[in-house]
Amino acid sequence: YLVLALSMFIPLGAAAEDNTVPPPAPLVPQAAAKMVSEINAQMSYLAGSATGITMVVTTPQDLNHFETSNPLRRHLQEHMSYLFTRSGYRVQEIRKGAYVVRDPKQGEFMLTRDTDLLESTTLNATVILVGTYTVGPKSVRVNMKLLHAPNREVLASSSATIQMTREV
Repeated sequence: YLVLALSMFIPLGAAAEDNTVPPPAPLVPQAAAKMVSEINAQMSYLAGSATGITMVVTTPQDLNHFETSNPLRRHLQEHMSYLFTRSGYRVQEIRKGAYVVRDPKQGEFMLTRDTDLLESTTLNATVILVGTYTVGPKSVRVNMKLLHAPNREVLASSSATIQMTREV
């Protein structure tokens, strides 16, 4: 009976090993946190501290459609701006309008993508975060680079995979 009982568990154990599923890729906030952490680690090696470094965070570009925007791009930009600010960087908002727009249907806002309404189109930052992403059937691969603004040298970089969900 002992041999029979043991033989019943061996196939189950083998099947469980063959059917292991890798953990799902992270969602947007977790992927952003991973990339910011990796970039911070690389920058701490180069600069020691983020304190006082002025940064602009741009939206990642779809490698296949550079001219379009979507919620994923803006979500990554917003969350990474938040995380870099918490890390000590002086993050500049490049979408700040020259004045507050008041619209009865949309509310009051000051951020814009309309270049005619921007306060300034001149950047005054030490580093600029840029990136790209590609969309696959089940995930999105994001690559981010921190560039030294005066000479476009890549100072740090990171990448992450985000699982495809309704959010993405």
